[in-house]
Amino acid sequence: MPNNNPMFDGLAPEVAALLNNARAVAPVSPNPRLIAAMSSAVAEAHLTPHPELPRRKLMLGKLLTAKALAVVGAVALTGGAAAAATGILPDPVQDAAAHTVERVGIHIPADDDAADAADAAD
Repeated sequence: MPNNNPMFDGLAPEVAALLNNARAVAPVSPNPRLIAAMSSAVAEAHLTPHPELPRRKLMLGKLLTAKALAVVGAVALTGGAAAAATGILPDPVQDAAAHTVERVGIHIPADDDAADAADAAD
């Protein structure tokens, strides 16, 4: 079958022929018994609509979830800041926190501050 469709330009001739054959429409004749069986099955089915949940309850749940996440985040942030300020975080985390907040002018002890103080005492 010749490649006469511009959509198939650049394709291998075998691929173009395959696509042309796939596009060929076979004549379809309706089957009255099949249509009648399908119609009666739909008519006899007891279709019930999906119960719609009240919108207010859904919004309330989303709002409470968002508030709970905000509270948990605030507590975690406050606890982390307090731990960093007192210098009780693990050494690598304490150093990272100290160097990060130092850029905005806040001083919290770093692990290497303790080493500097020990060297100065010697």
